[in-house]
Amino acid sequence: MVLEIAALLGTFSVLLATFASSALWFLPILFLQGAVAAATVISGVAILFEFTSAENRPTYIALGNMAPSMGGVIAPLIGGWLAETAGYRTMFVVSAVIGALGWALLRFAVREPRKGNLAASVKFEGGRNPSG
Repeated sequence: MVLEIAALLGTFSVLLATFASSALWFLPILFLQGAVAAATVISGVAILFEFTSAENRPTYIALGNMAPSMGGVIAPLIGGWLAETAGYRTMFVVSAVIGALGWALLRFAVREPRKGNLAASVKFEGGRNPSG
């Protein structure tokens, strides 16, 4: 639930940036982004422990820390290109759409591991289906 709220706050902050008419708007926007970063780091790491068994935990932690790093390299390149070719407003709208899609995936495709058994929460573990 914390990650879902963080995704919604991140999307909302990008929407605020879309309509920002002055630099002062970015004070609450950056505050929201700080809250998103804090929630994502704390809950994102903690949920990795709940999605896997002890023997697979190092792999999950490595992948969980590597994937955002790759996005942190690629996203600014795409965002910069988009801002230069289509403008900042378009870049913020595209970012908000991606954020909303991310929230929808988190909300409807990821099962809370504490509400069921682990095998139902993780669809694939090491290339095989853990439930059968």
